[in-house]
Amino acid sequence: KMVLKAILEDTYNLMKVIKRGREVVSGSIAERICDSYKQLSLAEKETFFNMLVSDHGVAETTKIGITLDRSNPVESIQRLQNLRHITQPQFAGLFRVLGKAQGGVKFMVNMRTDLSKLTGKSTVEATPAIVPVIDHELKQLLSVWFSSGLFHLQRATWESPSRLLEKVAASEAVHPILGWQDLKRRVGAYKRCFVFTHPCLPGEPLVILHAALLENVADTMEKIVPALFEHMPDSVEDPARVKVANFYSISRPIDGLSGIDLGSNIVRRVMHRLQAEYPKLQHFSSLSPIPGFNNWLFGQINRHLQHEVFARILDDVRPESSDLLPLFSDETHVKMMQLFDVDNNKDLYTKLSMTLESQEWITSPVLVSELKQPLMKLCARYLFALKHRGHALDPIANFHLRNGAVMYRLCWQADQSPNGLSQSCGMMVNYRYYPELTEGFSEKYYFTKRIPVGEPFASVISIEPDSLPLDP
Repeated sequence: KMVLKAILEDTYNLMKVIKRGREVVSGSIAERICDSYKQLSLAEKETFFNMLVSDHGVAETTKIGITLDRSNPVESIQRLQNLRHITQPQFAGLFRVLGKAQGGVKFMVNMRTDLSKLTGKSTVEATPAIVPVIDHELKQLLSVWFSSGLFHLQRATWESPSRLLEKVAASEAVHPILGWQDLKRRVGAYKRCFVFTHPCLPGEPLVILHAALLENVADTMEKIVPALFEHMPDSVEDPARVKVANFYSISRPIDGLSGIDLGSNIVRRVMHRLQAEYPKLQHFSSLSPIPGFNNWLFGQINRHLQHEVFARILDDVRPESSDLLPLFSDETHVKMMQLFDVDNNKDLYTKLSMTLESQEWITSPVLVSELKQPLMKLCARYLFALKHRGHALDPIANFHLRNGAVMYRLCWQADQSPNGLSQSCGMMVNYRYYPELTEGFSEKYYFTKRIPVGEPFASVISIEPDSLPLDP
């Protein structure tokens, strides 16, 4: 409590300094606030956040009124700038000063991580409302500070500092690294581990990208995982075998930077780095998970199930639902009824949901064969048609498309691990990168929100594919 009292007093004093325009003398107070904050419990941090909003949010005398004159653009812009200043929360100025303190940027990143921990765990009634308010200001500042043009790209090897290698190992959530020998292989021959760092957080990996240098585009994890153990770490690479760079894991280890745009050229920079090493390397692809598909699919199944239950209550007079799209075509619907041996939609959706949740269907050749087409069509719809502000809803799809990739191929039974089945019924996606087309595709996706697709993906949902270079 003594520390909490001290940080509240220092915050009041620092806000007075800021309001007087004397930020230059605020360094020692800012550093004390940063040091005190680290000693607070999560509950005390919650009290601190609530104080920021209640006591340092909006000045009591703030009045907003503005008239703009297009015939006098300079004066109008000055008025807009003044408006921007007075409409910012007062604690935004506090954050700017704290960010300039020694270790201040890392402090702000950690503060944003603490905010996320309070979501759903708050003990103060006002907290759920103030979390997004503070997070918005932190996100705005961090987005400016972490300019993608300042990212430093380096390859992690077995000779890299142990601290960096430890962070690489700890950050790998997609395909966990099983000890030092496994890590040695992941950074050894025919593998590449690239790390992006930034001057604002020296020595901290912001993005980690793993690639396997293979002879073909991998469409299952079974083709990538054995490659991780095929070669000894000290093997000499044969350039003739390096034909495709398969990106199989991309992670962002720092929770406090979630949602921060770290740039749309991450993969392109890695491609250029690999081509500098292997000038004849022209084929690049990812094998990417689809983490949100099952959640969306089960949500759709439950909506249809509720619709059927409601219809029965109304004696089979089904209410119209303009946004309730059919899961299957008429022909596929009949086949699914036969497959699950049911004669009504309620039983169909119930059995389908239970089957997919159990994951036992993957051991049945009949179910694997019969579910392939309907599940792939649904997954393709999820990836291609579902949007957030015009761009792909799936975050991994959006990442690759912004980097200039093509949604090339939907891969059936690509990841049959429990995690792969629970995320996307075992499906994964190849996002292909064509070096001469990536920049154009990236710009087109950003401005027109159009998703480029390859013929294998297009055939699943019967749309026209983009014109792409032929594979040799």
